[in-house]
Amino acid sequence: QQGIDTSRFKPANSKFRIPNSKFRILFLGRIAPVKNIDVLLRAVEIIKDSSLVQLTIVGSPKPDNPTEIEHYEKIKKMTEELGIKNLVEFRPSVPNSQTPVIYNEHDLFANLTPTGSFDKTTLEAMACGLPVIGTAVGGIKDFLKDRETGLAAKTDDPIDLSSKIKLLIEQF
Repeated sequence: QQGIDTSRFKPANSKFRIPNSKFRILFLGRIAPVKNIDVLLRAVEIIKDSSLVQLTIVGSPKPDNPTEIEHYEKIKKMTEELGIKNLVEFRPSVPNSQTPVIYNEHDLFANLTPTGSFDKTTLEAMACGLPVIGTAVGGIKDFLKDRETGLAAKTDDPIDLSSKIKLLIEQF
């Protein structure tokens, strides 16, 4: 059971997109290999020339976990290697009390964590009115209504993920 305080996690009254503005994708959570942020980066790289996209990564690795710290540096370097550094903004972790504002600054929430893990952030994003892209495994697939609340993408498949992101961009 995931309890979401819908008095805090709700769509902003003034949320709207300016035509031809960037489609803002959000990842919010701990920076760890299991989160598959690298797949999200590859998907952004695939669509960067055909769509106006901006990816915000909000989160930090655990300070006492060398694997997560190394992974964080790897994904930052990956943005340079893929030529998308100017499309990706890294922000440090924030307290949960600040996340409703962050959700409402974006157009799409991405959770690519595989089977056996379901992040509460996904439900918080949905409560704020964001469509969600997640992997077609684990508990998340039970909450995604195709083209209504988001889309399920294949695990570890940036091509499939990029096509699903494009579908959502076209709906906006």
